[in-house]
Amino acid sequence: MTKEICDFELCTGCQACVSVCPTGCVTAAADNEGFFRPVVDSDQCIDCNLCRKTCPINNRVLSKSLPTKSYLYQTLSPSNKLESASGGAFQDICRAFLGGCSDVAIFGVGLDSEKRARFARVDSVAEVHTFSGSKYVQAEIGDIYKDVENCLRSRKHVVFTGTPCQVDGLRHYLRRPYDTLLCIDLVCHGVGSPKVFERYIGYLERKYSSKVEQFQFTVKKGGWLHKRVLARFANGKQYSRMAITLDDPYMTAFLSHAIMRPSCYSCRYTNLSRVGDLTIGDAWGVEKRKPKQYYREGVSLIIASTEKGEKALRACGNLGRLEEVELADYIDSNPQLREPIKPHPSRAQLMALATADDVPFDDFVDKLCYRSKLRRWVSEAKARFS
Repeated sequence: MTKEICDFELCTGCQACVSVCPTGCVTAAADNEGFFRPVVDSDQCIDCNLCRKTCPINNRVLSKSLPTKSYLYQTLSPSNKLESASGGAFQDICRAFLGGCSDVAIFGVGLDSEKRARFARVDSVAEVHTFSGSKYVQAEIGDIYKDVENCLRSRKHVVFTGTPCQVDGLRHYLRRPYDTLLCIDLVCHGVGSPKVFERYIGYLERKYSSKVEQFQFTVKKGGWLHKRVLARFANGKQYSRMAITLDDPYMTAFLSHAIMRPSCYSCRYTNLSRVGDLTIGDAWGVEKRKPKQYYREGVSLIIASTEKGEKALRACGNLGRLEEVELADYIDSNPQLREPIKPHPSRAQLMALATADDVPFDDFVDKLCYRSKLRRWVSEAKARFS
């Protein structure tokens, strides 16, 4: 009989159970939708139950010591503004927290050469831009928790950023606080399927007859409110589509909640009880309260939940513009601070199409984007006959 560590539907894939297992009998494997899940080798299992005891789903979310404060933030660095998904807060916070330290480590998510989202480590503030920009797909964690622990034990100052479930996974794995660790979680919309993203990249490569050499989910050259998906190919061509319209199939699937991990639809982190010292997200809603020149290049919304987080944020003083605000004014525009996303009504059908190896990805694209194409055809027809 297969050992279940936590409820299948609630498992976030944080992999704390994999990292804590003393015999290595718990490994991570992709399920049929491409999401990472723990697999237990019963022959090696010694029934120590460390996996269940460490799992955040089986245990309470760690509490915080300070009342929540919230801020708007904009970096003053032109390059940071361009590279960031919103206001450039992450890079500046790393610089402020680690600026006076000689031995540092920063952990975050980037896309590797095969365009897989993976956790990685850099050892200088100068390299922190590696993790800038959003990645709307679940990342492979690997041995990153162990690496964080080793860095902390060797007295390095560490910044770790990830989704709330990943940050909570790290905290439960470590099982003790560290003064030299700053955790930053994200206002998370959910995590997309790695398998769907892999097939999407293959779809683009077939369409352009070339390998994708660079991919970005959020390019702000047209402004923060008009972020674009950008792929550059080995043959010199490029693909660019608006991220929040129905022009790109992956972002359409993501924003319509058709390809998220099942646990995202009942996420326990979609509230103001945050697991990070700081929480960073887009300051959606600022466009209703500030002039256009204020938000054109992007604004971060930051929640400070611990004294450590507050201190790190305040240290950004000379790096950007920081303004305290009422969080209640921004929750309606950031609903994942209040409640989980709701699944697409045809999620099961769309996910089956998107992940089936024997079904062309074009069939998924046609099914998903039919309505948007229909609207475009009607619009073009009206233009021709008007």
